Amino acid sequence: MSSQVGCVSLSNFTLGPFGLPIPISPYLQDNEEMQFHVHERYARVPIMGPLTQGGPVAAIDPPSDDEVIHALERARPVRGGVPFLYEKQRNRVRIVKEKIADYIDDPRFVPLIGFSQLHHAHYKCTVYFEEVTINGWPVPYTL
Repeated sequence: MSSQVGCVSLSNFTLGPFGLPIPISPYLQDNEEMQFHVHERYARVPIMGPLTQGGPVAAIDPPSDDEVIHALERARPVRGGVPFLYEKQRNRVRIVKEKIADYIDDPRFVPLIGFSQLHHAHYKCTVYFEEVTINGWPVPYTL
């Protein structure tokens, strides 16, 4: 038999009903994973080193194919069909990236940073694809 005087034992500490995992639907889980993927890869902008006098002016890389497809998915969603009843697919995808602007702003003072220059690099991304719609009920057909 053990006794405790003035101490609280945490050996049987539980969170009660909050200690149990709560399942969520696959749709919400997929949506959360997609938001995390976009935030982790594309929501942050890299800070480039200072420009040297007469040196090369390097912009960030052009957008990746994954980033272009994510932007296209937000504009024209294909996901969300019901298998064997209604599905949409993109076939024969071709992505063309063109740099349309690349310029540097004049130096300006930013508090807590100091003098800095903002480098703008704008790209025009064109996606060519063939969209296929598959209906499976009541009469199966493909558009």
